[in-house]
Amino acid sequence: MNNDHSYFKMPAHDIFSLMLNEHIKNFFKFKNRFENILLKYSLFLSDVLILDDGVEERINIEPIATYKNAKMIILFGHLSVKKFLENLDKIDDLQYLYILDVNQTIDFPPQFKKLKKLSTLILQNNTFKALPDSIQNLENLIELEINNCCYLDKLPKKIIELNHLQHLEISNCQGFRVLPPEIADLKKIYCIHFINLPNLKSIFEIKQGQLSQLGMFDIINCPELKELPDSFNLLGHLEYIKICGCYQINLKKDQFKKLQKLSYLTLDNCVGITQLSLPDLTLNFLSIEINNCVNIMYDDIVIDENLNRYLSYKIEMNYQDFCDRKTILKTQNHHQKNALVFQNFALELNGIRQNIQQIHPKLFALTHLVFNDFDCLSTVPKEIATLKKLKYLTFNKWVNLKAIPIEIFQLKNLIELKVIRSYKLKNLPSELAELYELRILDLSGCNHLESLPESIGQLKKLKELRLARCEKLKYLPDSVRFLDQLEYLHLSGCIRLTQLPDFTRLKKLVVLHLSGCTVSELPTSMKHLRQLEVLHLSGCIHLKKLPLFLLELSYLEEIFISGCCSLQNLDEFEKHNKHIKIIQRKMIG
Repeated sequence: MNNDHSYFKMPAHDIFSLMLNEHIKNFFKFKNRFENILLKYSLFLSDVLILDDGVEERINIEPIATYKNAKMIILFGHLSVKKFLENLDKIDDLQYLYILDVNQTIDFPPQFKKLKKLSTLILQNNTFKALPDSIQNLENLIELEINNCCYLDKLPKKIIELNHLQHLEISNCQGFRVLPPEIADLKKIYCIHFINLPNLKSIFEIKQGQLSQLGMFDIINCPELKELPDSFNLLGHLEYIKICGCYQINLKKDQFKKLQKLSYLTLDNCVGITQLSLPDLTLNFLSIEINNCVNIMYDDIVIDENLNRYLSYKIEMNYQDFCDRKTILKTQNHHQKNALVFQNFALELNGIRQNIQQIHPKLFALTHLVFNDFDCLSTVPKEIATLKKLKYLTFNKWVNLKAIPIEIFQLKNLIELKVIRSYKLKNLPSELAELYELRILDLSGCNHLESLPESIGQLKKLKELRLARCEKLKYLPDSVRFLDQLEYLHLSGCIRLTQLPDFTRLKKLVVLHLSGCTVSELPTSMKHLRQLEVLHLSGCIHLKKLPLFLLELSYLEEIFISGCCSLQNLDEFEKHNKHIKIIQRKMIG
C-alpha cells in the first residue's frame, strides 16, 4: 500500500464511512482520531457512517436509511444534528454514536428506544451547556464518555434511568466543580473515570447500598480536589483505585480500611497525602504502586506478612530519603518491624548525584530496581550482588559507566537487564553468560558500544535483544546464531553495522529491526525466519534488493522500506508479492 487512498478501494454502496468527497478530506484531517475509534471497537471503515457540516446542504434525510447496516455513526460538527438524531432509529444495527464538535443543544427523541443495540455514546469537543433529560431514552446504553465539553457543569437527573450503564468517563470538562450526586444512583455502574477536571472541588457522598457494583474508580489530574468523602468506605466491591496528579488531596487515616476487595491501588504525584492505611488485606490484594507521593509516612502501612508471595509493591523516591526512614512499612509480625517482607517489591531511584555507598538492608526482597538519570555515579556498591530476588534491573542514562560491574552477573534470577543511554560503555564482559534466566537485554542508546562478548550465545532463554542506536557497533558475535529462543532483534540506528548474523537457527524471530543499518544485502539465511512477521528496513540507503525468498515467509506481514533509495527490484518484488504489505512513508527532514 503506497498511499492512504487505498482505504477507499471499495464499492460505492459499501462506503458507510464516507459520503461525497468532502468527507474524504475531513477524514484525512482527523484520520488518527477516527482510526483510534475503529481500533478501540474492532470495526472496519465499512461499518461507519461519518456525517459532517461540509455536506449539509447536499444531503437530505432519506439516504440515512440506506445505511441501515452501519454499526457506528460519527456526527461531526453537524449544523442539523437534531434532524439527524430524529431519524437514526432507522439504523437498526447502530451500536456506537459519536457526537463531535457540535455547538447546539441536542436531544434524544423517544424513537431512540427502538435502538436496542446502541450501547456507546461519546460526546467530545461540544459546546452545549446541558445534556437533555431525554438521555433516559438510551435505555440500553452501557458506555457514556464526555470529553472536552467545556461548558457542561452537570448531568441531567434522568441519567439515573440508564439502568444498564456500566462505564462513565468525564474528562477535560472545566465546568465541573461538584460531581453530580445522581451518579451514585447508577445501579450497574462498574467503572468511573474522572480525568483532567481542573476545577473539581468535591465528590458526592455515598449512601449505604449505592454504587454496589462499582469495581473501578479513577480520579486523575484534579488539582483542586482536597479529599474523598467519608462514605467512600461503603464501596465494598471496589477492586481498583487510581489517584494521580491530585496535588492537594489528602486521605483520612482509615479512608480505605473497609475496602476488603481492593486489589490494585495506584497513587501518583499526590504530594498532599501524608498517611495511608490499607484494609486488612486478603489474597485479593495484588498491587500497590506509590510514585512521587513524597509526604506519605510509610510507617503507617501495615500489611499481613503472609501475603508477601502475592503482592507487587512499587515505591518511587529519592534514595537518601528511602534510607533515612526507620521503616518502609510495618508487618503484623512484631519481631520483624524493620523488615520489608514483600517478595514482589519495586524501587525506582531518580536524579542521583553522588555514589551510593551501600545497599540498604531494607532492600532484601527487591525484585525490580530502576536507576534514572545519573550525572556523577560511577559505580554501584558490591552488595548489589546480595539482592538475590532481583529480576528486573534498569540503568537509564548512567553517563559515567565504562563497564558493567561484575557483581551484576551474580544476580542469577535476573530476567531483564537494561543499560540504556550509557554513553561511555564500550563492551560487556564474558560473565554475561552467567545470567542464565535472562529474557531481555537492552543496550539501546549506548552509542560507544563496540562489541558484545561471544558468550552471549549461551543465553539460551533470551527472547529480546535491543541494540538500537549503538552507533559504533560494527558486527555481532557469531554466537548470536545460537539464540534460538530469540523473538525480537532491534538493530535500528547501528549505522556502522555492515554485516548481519547467521539467521539459520533463529527460527522463532518475529520482529527484526534493521532500519538505518549500512547493509547492502540481506543474507540468504533469513529464509529460515519462518515466524518473522515484521521487517524494518527504513533508511537502509545501501540496500539494493529485496530478496525474493522473503515472499516464501508465510507469516511475514509488513516490510518497512522508507528511505531505501538504492532499491532496484521493488517493481519485480511487488509483481510476485501476494501477502506482504510494503510500507513507504515520506521521510521527515
